[in-house]
Amino acid sequence: MKLELRFLNKLFSNKKRLFITIFLIYSVIIVFLFVFHENNTAVYKQDFNNIGVLYFFLMVIFAPIVEEIAFRLPLIKCRYYFSSLIPLCIYLFLGNHILLKVGFVFFIFLIVNSYFNLSKSIRIFLYITSVLLFAFSHLNNYTLISLKEMNMLDISLLVVPQFLLGIILTIVRIKGSFRLSILFHALHNFILVFIIYILLLFL
Repeated sequence: MKLELRFLNKLFSNKKRLFITIFLIYSVIIVFLFVFHENNTAVYKQDFNNIGVLYFFLMVIFAPIVEEIAFRLPLIKCRYYFSSLIPLCIYLFLGNHILLKVGFVFFIFLIVNSYFNLSKSIRIFLYITSVLLFAFSHLNNYTLISLKEMNMLDISLLVVPQFLLGIILTIVRIKGSFRLSILFHALHNFILVFIIYILLLFL
């Protein structure tokens, strides 16, 4: 707990507070672009009308916990280190895209390898792969056909925000703790869901 409090104090220093503020503003802009882009408004309205409470649970509670176990828990050796393999194997077998499947196999290999090999190069590969897979894993929500129909703006809106979030959560995990990375992830998703909900009220 003391380590977490020290990390939070450092995180909210002037320079880093500015970075977090910029990131949140960027996330808000991304939400505006994504909600107002093409037919997304109708889709989001339907989601909130049909499964509002479930959507909130999945986005703010379930997704942060599962994704942090999969992508951030194995970044530092701990008691439950290999529990990350459970959601990763689910991602692997349920994934829609062959390149992502290869990425997950490589990530699992790095996780197992880094448990026995603490070399700096392995750890760096682990961090980079974690961030990239976290970003691109969100493409699993779309079939290959639907991705081919998207333009670069569509794909960028799906990947770039997650890439930046992955970098921040990786830093939180390494410098802070696993609990903090879940908390930050949940807080981030809550802000985005709340903004989307408010926007849809006025659309």
